[in-house]
Amino acid sequence: MSTISPTNGGVNRATIEAKCRIRIPGRYTVSRVMHPILLLLASLAGSWGVEVPQPRDVSQEGHSYMPDVSRQVNGKQWIAWKRAIPNQGQSSIQVAQTVNGEPEPAITVYQTKDDLINPEIEVGNNEAIHLVWVESTREGWDLFSATVRRGETKQKQRLTQDGESFRPKLRGQDGVLWLTWQSRREGNLNIYARQYKEGKWKNAVRLSHNRSANRAPDID
Repeated sequence: MSTISPTNGGVNRATIEAKCRIRIPGRYTVSRVMHPILLLLASLAGSWGVEVPQPRDVSQEGHSYMPDVSRQVNGKQWIAWKRAIPNQGQSSIQVAQTVNGEPEPAITVYQTKDDLINPEIEVGNNEAIHLVWVESTREGWDLFSATVRRGETKQKQRLTQDGESFRPKLRGQDGVLWLTWQSRREGNLNIYARQYKEGKWKNAVRLSHNRSANRAPDID
């Protein structure tokens, strides 16, 4: 744990960069290019005397993108992200479990020669892990889902067939999941949702009904 202290009523940018440095395995060290929001939060933390924990690298060799974090259950959380290894032509979804904030080694739960993006993760009954992601298909980009139990991936299922589905968001509680996403159907972008209950995905429901471009849904 390290404390970022304010300097002259603000925060020393060099100190933040040194303490918040992020290592992406095998390629870059990101320090001088920082999001303004991170600087603002660090400044507030310093002025309030809040301790800022050092980031931990839970990824593996290759390029790691697009992380998502599940809700906490019994002191455990799960992190999912996309992993790509240069020159191998493969994309995979990695999952790491944390217990009381301590990360365990990541495992590969899905791998494909096609491209995939935006993995979403949520935990269900008996600590079953549910994943939804966007994958390249002949039609374009569609949503897929899978369930992981005891490290084994089961029940991969294609959820859309339109080739224009993006920005999934997955949330759940007590074994019931809600998925929302944007999809281009009938000539414009609209928001859709599906419910997962009793081991099955229900039919999709259209949530927006206008001629505007409806994008980037979220759910809580």
